[in-house]
Amino acid sequence: MSSKAELLEDFWQVLGLDPGASKTDVQRAYRKKSLAVHPDRYKGDNPEWATEEFLRLTRAKEVLEDDKARAAFEALQRARTAHREKQEAQDAGRRKLREDLEAREEAARKRQRTDASAMDSKAQQAREAHAQAQQEADARAELQKELERLRRSGRLGGQPQQQPDGSDAAGSSRSCGRDGGGSAATTTAGVADRTKLSLRWPSDAPISARMLTTLLVELGAPPDMSLAVVGSKAVVELPQAAAVAITARSVELAARGIRLHVAAASVGDGGVGGTDGGSGSGEGTAALPIGWREQRAPDGLKHLAALATRRIGCG
Repeated sequence: MSSKAELLEDFWQVLGLDPGASKTDVQRAYRKKSLAVHPDRYKGDNPEWATEEFLRLTRAKEVLEDDKARAAFEALQRARTAHREKQEAQDAGRRKLREDLEAREEAARKRQRTDASAMDSKAQQAREAHAQAQQEADARAELQKELERLRRSGRLGGQPQQQPDGSDAAGSSRSCGRDGGGSAATTTAGVADRTKLSLRWPSDAPISARMLTTLLVELGAPPDMSLAVVGSKAVVELPQAAAVAITARSVELAARGIRLHVAAASVGDGGVGGTDGGSGSGEGTAALPIGWREQRAPDGLKHLAALATRRIGCG
């Protein structure tokens, strides 16, 4: 669940940007600030602070880059500003009213009066304050909904939540965040024509998301593939035909220090492991391609690994 701190945070301020900055400015500010606190690069004596700061920067970037989440955030900011201005105006009005009352009491101590119009004004102010508070609460709920959608998609950390139809809870194929056990990406259940591949490389390798996209397209991936990169890990979801083309050229990835994994479950469904030539993988899977073998990951699931990439010694 989203914390109250997330909903109250000013993402523009986190990235050091003025409200309304472009997505390009958001990406530039994120890259500049995240380098100093990235868990793989931070060398200071407070790694917990660096990790928390990196997550704050990532949350701000993801919200401001996503059109729906950004709209919800900006709506909450507007509601909060309007509520604050209304409260300040009411405070000023109350101060003036108190001064006027004190002046009248000073002039005529014995006179008591009931000011019905003042009571009506206070009631109106109370109703307006309630409406402003409700507007802010609605905007906060909308932002919380969008934060939860980004979190379920994996873009704010953790693994995407799977629905009964096999898709993640946000309807997206993206999967990013911290990989607790280093397991490979698995094929989405119930979607027979899509495959997820897991890519990893040494943390000091100069591999960016743009370079990785260009390389995968050269190896046969479609330009509209779903790609998520976090640190020295990446998950790509693409059609099985493209996955077969990429796994067949895994040696070219290995030459660049990139290790490729694919879930063994996708083999039995006619996925990347369906290429002839190689030893059987066991339990209902098709023959493995030459240079591939089956192994158990720390999460207990079966995965396939290219032997050529294992010789690179990555991560």
